[in-house]
Amino acid sequence: MQPTLSHTGTTATTASGPFIQPKLLVNEPGDVYEQEADRVADQVMQTGTPFFTPPPVTTSTGAAGMIQRDVVDMPPMTITARTRGVEDTFSDLSGLRGAGAGAGGITMARGEEAVALNSPDPTAALPYTTSGWNGQEILTRLGQYDTLPGTDSDAVRCVQAVAMASYIPEGPQAVADFIGSIALEGLLVGGSTTRGRQALQVLDHVKDRITDRRATYADLHWAQEAMHDIFYDDVSGTPSSEIRSRIVTPMDFNRNMQAMNVWCNNPAEVMAQANALQNGEQLVVTTWNVVFNSAFDQLEEEGVATSDNMVVSVNGRQRRMRRLDTTTRPDHSRIDLVRDHQGGHQLLLLKDSATGQLRLYEPEVTNTGQHLEDLAADGSNFTSYFNDLPDMGIYNYIEILGKITPRQSSDFDLSGTYHPSEL
Repeated sequence: MQPTLSHTGTTATTASGPFIQPKLLVNEPGDVYEQEADRVADQVMQTGTPFFTPPPVTTSTGAAGMIQRDVVDMPPMTITARTRGVEDTFSDLSGLRGAGAGAGGITMARGEEAVALNSPDPTAALPYTTSGWNGQEILTRLGQYDTLPGTDSDAVRCVQAVAMASYIPEGPQAVADFIGSIALEGLLVGGSTTRGRQALQVLDHVKDRITDRRATYADLHWAQEAMHDIFYDDVSGTPSSEIRSRIVTPMDFNRNMQAMNVWCNNPAEVMAQANALQNGEQLVVTTWNVVFNSAFDQLEEEGVATSDNMVVSVNGRQRRMRRLDTTTRPDHSRIDLVRDHQGGHQLLLLKDSATGQLRLYEPEVTNTGQHLEDLAADGSNFTSYFNDLPDMGIYNYIEILGKITPRQSSDFDLSGTYHPSEL
């Protein structure tokens, strides 16, 4: 069944079928009805506010000089107020909570203090400007974690946070359009479930609040939650094979994501890729933490005798598994997902479309509580992402997944400051 979104029009019906607008009889200029219409129009123009109480309607069986009108009982409509936030608008969002969780529920991956430090005040209005909004301020404050009691996929929605962050420099309309494209794809994929319908309602509501310049940080966090919940449960992250399509959706025809798959072993190699960006371009980055030979450790913990070269059964199929020497850093091509454990997290590198400044967006918890920082020329921002532990067989890598080219360049930098283009 197709979900019902807010602000959807309805078709009037009568007991005998669809309502057909009757032909109107034109009255004389300047009569009482035209004077009444002028009075109502003047009132609307003077107050500047919607006028919801129409004047009394006189019905007629067709007398000359009168407007003929029929009275039709319209079906009830559900009207969603854009002036209210998500939690104040929807009485039941239970479908967005607890999916995939065990009996103990979902345990937050970060402590309350760290989450509070990294979460903006959910009631704070977004910093709109006359030309759009202050994207730098939003990206500095907005991560993937929030203090909202109704959201619970915070720890696994870094892809959704990065996806939204990539559109924020282009302004409110770009973010609203992105949310709309996700909703359209979600309608085709997960819109038939209760969870999917509730997620779509949230996205539609947030999109309207953004375009109406009423949105708060809570709205953006709810949008992250809903974008994740349409496709996945609350304990599962985005599969690596779907990351690109969740950041630049198939429904967005104004953006390009060029696949790269460039693996970097140190900060200098990351900066070489960042320095090749043109103004306005972005890099989607995955940080990989790899624990080599973890399958051997798991088998030994279960009391199974192991050897450096053994055959194991994986999903009913026989696989040969060889222990890897990790005294020196293995090349990324040596990663074996049967033998090794690999965990990933997404970041975004941006080159300001107007100033050319390179910046790093980190949606995860940070020590400062800020999520956007300027890139140092030596790439020292990435040093912490390469903290290897050779004695334990743990190594870290950075993979450049792809390069994003936005729909158009902008003369406004992330702070909303105007920089006119040179002709």
